[in-house]
Amino acid sequence: VTGEVKGGYSVNVSGFRGFCPYSQIDIKASDSHDKYLNKNFPFRIIEFKENGKNIILSHRVILEEKQKIREKQLKESIRPGDIIEGKVASTHDFGIFVDLGGVEALIPRSEISWSRNSEISGFSEGATIRAKVLTTDWNSKKITMSIKQMTAEPWDSVSDFSEGQTLKGKVVNIIPQGAFVEIKPGIEGFIHISRMSLTKNIRKPDDAVTKGEAVSVRIISIDKGNRKIGLELITGEADPWNLDAEDIRNSIHNGIVENSKGNGINIRLENGMLGFAPKNELLHQSDLMKYYSTGKEIKVSVKDFDPQNRKLILSESGALKKEEEKDYKDFIKSTGDTSSSSLGNM
Repeated sequence: VTGEVKGGYSVNVSGFRGFCPYSQIDIKASDSHDKYLNKNFPFRIIEFKENGKNIILSHRVILEEKQKIREKQLKESIRPGDIIEGKVASTHDFGIFVDLGGVEALIPRSEISWSRNSEISGFSEGATIRAKVLTTDWNSKKITMSIKQMTAEPWDSVSDFSEGQTLKGKVVNIIPQGAFVEIKPGIEGFIHISRMSLTKNIRKPDDAVTKGEAVSVRIISIDKGNRKIGLELITGEADPWNLDAEDIRNSIHNGIVENSKGNGINIRLENGMLGFAPKNELLHQSDLMKYYSTGKEIKVSVKDFDPQNRKLILSESGALKKEEEKDYKDFIKSTGDTSSSSLGNM
């Protein structure tokens, strides 16, 4: 191929000038016309006119004949489940085409790796690749293959993980309820938004994590049957749930109303713990949204404390009672011993 001309290529055949249209240089069209220049290819003469002054050539018909021979060989030799070798013909967002010696097979993106986000950039054109045959449809001339299925299914090794284990992972997806973190290619866990901070009210997962970010997580639950792993984000914050239970129960706490529900209100304490005050523990038990608007400061006491399950039941009326008891004790202390005094002998 000596040069590019209008509509195709100029080809020197033993001193004779021939012409190969773009459509006849290869089976698949290429945007890069330069790739064929100054290279030797076998051609077939498909038109010969004017005593050799007008010679039309085709490289494509030779490739198609080879392809048919190769198709026949593959049809007789390969079956789904076989592992075969080929060369990367081209890469695309949807997958990789592999040249099996004149016949191309597709490895879909989803079959490259067990990971949700398979990287195609690591496969270069011409590189040798091994893959497992998934399907062969000779009528449609489609062969699909898989790289990932040559390795064990990741969830078969989920027993390598345990509740309470801390590890590194990569954020692979974010939804309004939380974020999915890949802890091993093909195994993901989920961090609910409520598990993204020990002390802060995270309203959007994006405020705590970003897609593609490497994060430290702790496994809080494993459901092998449903292929679900619950995670919590390790932020380096001091865990308020490790505080002494008696200190928490005996103290009056300041909190901020996060939201009101029909049966009570959620309150964030100053130390970061999130608790719930049932309606019957509030001073105003009707029209909660009016009296307990988001952001309102409120004093509460702890009615029930379950650090293992991170549950905290709060009481506004209980805080008022504790304050009254404290005021009374302070009053007694300030007036001294009144055991010999009474209203009757004053």
